[in-house]
This record gives sequence, C-alpha cells and structure tokens, in this order.
Amino acid sequence: MLRRLVRAYARRFEFEGDEPEFAELFALHAVLDEALVSAAAQLRGRGQSWAVIGRSVGMTGEGARRRWGRVEKETAA
Repeated sequence: MLRRLVRAYARRFEFEGDEPEFAELFALHAVLDEALVSAAAQLRGRGQSWAVIGRSVGMTGEGARRRWGRVEKETAA
C-alpha cells in the first residue's frame, strides 16, 4: 500500500506540484533509510543472519552486512 501511495504522489508532478512538495518526496528517502536501518538492527537482535536479511531484499548476506552492518558497530561502541 505504501508503495502505491508514493507512486501516486510522484505522478502528481505531471500536472501540478512544486519545489516544496518535491523536497518532501525526497525527504522520504531518509525516512525509509532510517526505517531499514532500524529494522535490520531489530532482526539482527532477534538472531536473524545477514544471509536471511539480504535474501529478503534480493541481495547477498555480505551485501546486507555492508549496507546495514554499521548498526552493529555503532551499537557496540
């Protein structure tokens, strides 16, 4: 559902929409990245492997660890 909402919002720019609305759409990138980082940390905290996390989004475990592994490093510090 969220995917459909974002796509519909982006289509509005064909007929209307301005710079502040574009900036708001762009800001979603950061919000989604924060949500992914948080979700990865929670999954790792529950014992999920990087392989399982990576496979769920179509990447290798190593790719997932490189993308979201900083979570564990920051938490450990």
